[in-house]
Amino acid sequence: MDQRYEVNGVPLERVRNRQELRVIDHMRVILPQVSGFCGCELCIEDVYAASLSQLPPQYIPLGSFAPRKDHGLDADIDTLVRQVIDKVRTRPNHDTAGAPTSTVARP
Repeated sequence: MDQRYEVNGVPLERVRNRQELRVIDHMRVILPQVSGFCGCELCIEDVYAASLSQLPPQYIPLGSFAPRKDHGLDADIDTLVRQVIDKVRTRPNHDTAGAPTSTVARP
C-alpha cells in the first residue's frame, strides 16, 4: 500500500473516477482504427490523462453503492478521445527515437 494515499490509517487507493473505465473502453476500440498513432506507453498515457482531464470526474469508493451519474454521452466521450488521439498523434511528447521531449517529470 502506498502511504501517500492514506489518511488516518484509511487507504484511499480504492476511490476511483468512474470516467476512467469509460475512457479506457473507448481507447481500446478507437486506437486500433487510427493509422500513424505511435502506441508507445507515453502516448497511450498522454491520451488517457488528457481525455480524463476534459471530463467531469465521478469519484466513488469501489464496492460502495452510489447512484450512477453519467455526465457525457458515449458519443461525446468517443469524440473527445478521438480528438485527443489526433493531438497526441500529431504532436507526441517524444522525438522519433522515443526520447521524451517534455520537461514534465514523469513518475
